[in-house]
Order: sequence, then structure tokens, then C-alpha cells
Amino acid sequence: VMYRTVSDPGTMKEYLRLLALMPEWYRKFVIIEICEIPSATTPMRLGELSKILGQFAKGLSLELPLEYPRLAAILEQSPWAVAVSLVGANASNAQLSAKLRNFVVAAANTGTPTLAHSASSIGMATAAVEAGFTYIDGPAIHTNMREPKPPSALNPLQAAMTPATIAARLR
Repeated sequence: VMYRTVSDPGTMKEYLRLLALMPEWYRKFVIIEICEIPSATTPMRLGELSKILGQFAKGLSLELPLEYPRLAAILEQSPWAVAVSLVGANASNAQLSAKLRNFVVAAANTGTPTLAHSASSIGMATAAVEAGFTYIDGPAIHTNMREPKPPSALNPLQAAMTPATIAARLR
């Protein structure tokens, strides 16, 4: 869900109404991710949203700006995961690797999984792998499709990907 959806009282009310329609037994299989969280959003506000949305899901993932200034305070709230979007990032930027690594290390210190979204090139996927992200997605990992398909031996990028298998295949 986009942050602007849950930050507006009108759309939040509708979103909660839709979540309430989900069978209670199903909630243990759901992770809600709040995407495009602005840098100015406070950990207190995200904590409030976590309490409200947490009743409908197993956990909450927060997609934060790469250099979110209060990452440590967010990690203290024990989200299911923290994520970054790689949209617009440049894999050849020498500072990007250090920023990605700092994000992963901060999360690793609290045992929080990390997600890197929208790796659009092999260079970007490699940077995320080398930084140590738990999960990586995007067109460089798996092409978009209308329905799930089993991995194919003919297309190794469709096989189950872990940081180790991605790194091995990129060598």
C-alpha cells in the first residue's frame, strides 16, 4: 500500500474496510508493505500505522528512503522487514554501494530482513547482492508476467534467487 493511501483519513478508512473483509485465518499469511514513505515521516507516525495495520497481517514491511534519517528508531519497532526502492538509482554511482551496505548493516544489527525492490539491471542486482539484501526483486531478477510460472532450467534468472545464487550466476 502506498504511504499516501494510509496517511489520508478518507483512503485509510476505505483501506481498513477492505482489510476487514479478509478472513481472520488468512491474516497469518499476509505481510503489508507501506511503500514510498517520505523522509519526513516520523518513527512515531509509522509506529501508529503499524499498530493499526498490524491487526490485519502477520507483519509490516516499510519501504524507506535509502538514507532515511531515523532508521535506527524504525528498527527498534521490530518491523517484519525494511525495504528500499532502487528506481532511479545508478549502479555505477560509487556511493550507492556504501549506502546500500549501511542500510543492510543497520537492519542486520536488529535481525530485520531487507528487501531491495526494482533492480532493473544486472549492475543494480549485483550491487544489492553485494550489499547483502535478504530479498531482491525487479526485472533484472525476474521478468513481469501475468501469472506465476515454474522456474525454467533454460532461463536461470527465473530459478529461485538468493544473494548467493545471484552472485554465482553473475560471475
